[in-house]
Amino acid sequence: MGSKGNNFVLLSLSCYLSFISPSHSDTDTLLQGQQLNDGDYLVSASGTFRLGFVSPGSSRNRYLGISYNGGNQSSYLNDQIPVWVANRNAPISDASGVLHIDHSGKLIISSNGASPIVFSSIQTASNASATLLDSGNFILRELNSDGSIKRVLWQSFDYPTNVLLPGMKLGINFKTGHNWSLTSWVSDEVPASGSFTLGGNPSGSRELIIWWQGKVYWTSGLWRDGSFDFLRLQGNKIFSYISNENETYFTYHMDKNHIVSGYRMDYSGIVTAKEGLIIGTCSITGLRNADGCVKETLPECRNGKEYFEEITSYIEGNGLKLDESDKLSVTDCEAKCVNNCSCFAFASTNDNKTGCQIWSRGMDFKIISAGSGNGLVYVLQTHKDATKWKIRLIIAVAGVLFVLVLCSSCYLIRRKLRARRSRREQEILIYEIRASTTHSSKSRKTNKLKGEGKKSHELRFFSFESIASATDNFATTNKLGEGGYGPVYKVHSKCSKI
Repeated sequence: MGSKGNNFVLLSLSCYLSFISPSHSDTDTLLQGQQLNDGDYLVSASGTFRLGFVSPGSSRNRYLGISYNGGNQSSYLNDQIPVWVANRNAPISDASGVLHIDHSGKLIISSNGASPIVFSSIQTASNASATLLDSGNFILRELNSDGSIKRVLWQSFDYPTNVLLPGMKLGINFKTGHNWSLTSWVSDEVPASGSFTLGGNPSGSRELIIWWQGKVYWTSGLWRDGSFDFLRLQGNKIFSYISNENETYFTYHMDKNHIVSGYRMDYSGIVTAKEGLIIGTCSITGLRNADGCVKETLPECRNGKEYFEEITSYIEGNGLKLDESDKLSVTDCEAKCVNNCSCFAFASTNDNKTGCQIWSRGMDFKIISAGSGNGLVYVLQTHKDATKWKIRLIIAVAGVLFVLVLCSSCYLIRRKLRARRSRREQEILIYEIRASTTHSSKSRKTNKLKGEGKKSHELRFFSFESIASATDNFATTNKLGEGGYGPVYKVHSKCSKI
């Protein structure tokens, strides 16, 4: 009975504390002395953004992040994938996280069994509040006694994670040395700082650069007349470049503020926007290089024609698990394999696509057929030899040209032979005509010698001279008419007996 009574008292006290504890759902501001527990949210005035503790994907860790409010956004900017994370490298393992502003005006995340995480300015302020703006910027300000803003102590836009929102900067502050840049996640489910960074050129030149493990991986080319040499901007985003003695940076805004917008960099260095792929055709193996990509220097054992094919499978037999932190991404693991001349396959060691395990030739292993496994393995393949393909294409084209030339030659030869045959036939015909004419002439002479007008059993022959004399030299007065064989003449009566 006493135990039940104690439980009732504890339950009542718990309910009372819950009742008096301020809730911050549907409000945009956290005041000094208040706290935001796991499960509560700050929501911007227009309802576009919300701030609270989230677990990306299937992760069980909790992160304080800013997300789009609601699940109706596109997959690359939704309420489960934050656009900004406060404790990306210090996750909370349970739901005990609490956000509050301490007595000195600092933003602090506390949780059970962990050291407090301070992520705001070290400036001291006795009257401070933090507000989530409609732009997605979480801003800490010191207030005057009348509630007006005295100064800005800290803002999330100065510390982007992997998403660039309208109004954020990419560049450098020369006075403070502060860089505005994006840094990739380790995987889709782990917001920890990855190996890719996107920012402005530290030298101050008008270009954007992606670094991979500190090395230049891609460049946008120079900013000229509102665009970059190697970066085609999409949608209705309006970029600007600002440069003065204090700072130099790129930023952008939308011509319609209500449109959801953002550039997201994933764990492999690919940058996407709502409209689709923006940057990301580069490859550490050098096979997918495009404009702006800086080709990686490969070991001599790699010929530059190799790539890793993703297979839904698994390998029997443990590979070499690299004794490094689990913050290695798939791309980092690929680089480890590429630089190991005996490596032919690799895979992540954790379900969240972090960690690295590689297989080398000579190890005892067996690849299980594709489709039967529940993991992803990347197996080294040789890209089709482009030179051989070109040679085959050249041979095919040459073959087609040869056939065309052969057919054309046959046609021309046949045409020439036909023309020669025609000329030969004409020559024979002319010869026969001449021979016939000569024979007729000889016959007329013979008939003249034998006597003109003598009857023959077949045909009577007359000399041309006698016909001309009989027709008065073909006089028109003797012309009777004209038929298909020529004009017909009458002869003198005195010649009627010829």
